[in-house]
Amino acid sequence: MADDLDAKMLLRIEDIDHLRCKPEFEDALLSDLNWLGLEYDRPIVRQSERMDFYANAISRLKDINVIYPCSCTRKLVMARSPGLGPDGPLYAGHCRDAGPISGRPVAWRLNMDAAISRVSGMIRDPRPWGDLILVRREIPTSYHLSVVTDDAHQGITHIMRGKDLQGITAVHELLQRLLDLPVPSYTFHELVLHDDGRKFSKSQRAPAIRDMRDRGLTPGDLRARLNRIPNLTW
Repeated sequence: MADDLDAKMLLRIEDIDHLRCKPEFEDALLSDLNWLGLEYDRPIVRQSERMDFYANAISRLKDINVIYPCSCTRKLVMARSPGLGPDGPLYAGHCRDAGPISGRPVAWRLNMDAAISRVSGMIRDPRPWGDLILVRREIPTSYHLSVVTDDAHQGITHIMRGKDLQGITAVHELLQRLLDLPVPSYTFHELVLHDDGRKFSKSQRAPAIRDMRDRGLTPGDLRARLNRIPNLTW
């Protein structure tokens, strides 16, 4: 696909969660990519080395008053939630309206209404996600903030994602517009499924590529299976 687009393939290690990301996981990932024969341009970008970039983006969002500090625990969020959103209980806006509790650690949430009021021409609707967290209490960023910052920094123009990320892409587009970043071209493919219809995922203990290698599958076998997934082309 990269050849068809006259494009480069880049590798980014999304390791902002220092509590869960371990060097051996990265080593296994690089080994799998090498086994598959995938080639990518270097250097490899690691999000754990880019916290200053995320801090600049956070400062920009604070300057335009579209994020606010929140001291609510997960338990409080669930107790006060007005209902479920795509990713679980929606935030009721307690700290947005009353301010955080003094002395407690805070996360920073997106003020969805304020954010939407500052942009125009949105392709997708981010409102179902509500005031989601952009800066976590224990980690000075989030997947949503770091991924849009890095996409712009690396000059990413085309992004292919599974359909399970189609909804949250609306939030990423909103952040790109708030931060004056380019909006890439997105496309979404069907998910890789078990025979019983469940998607392959770590939480479901799906077999990893290493497991498939140990069972004797070849890179060609795996590519043939992926080629049967609808919408896996641009």
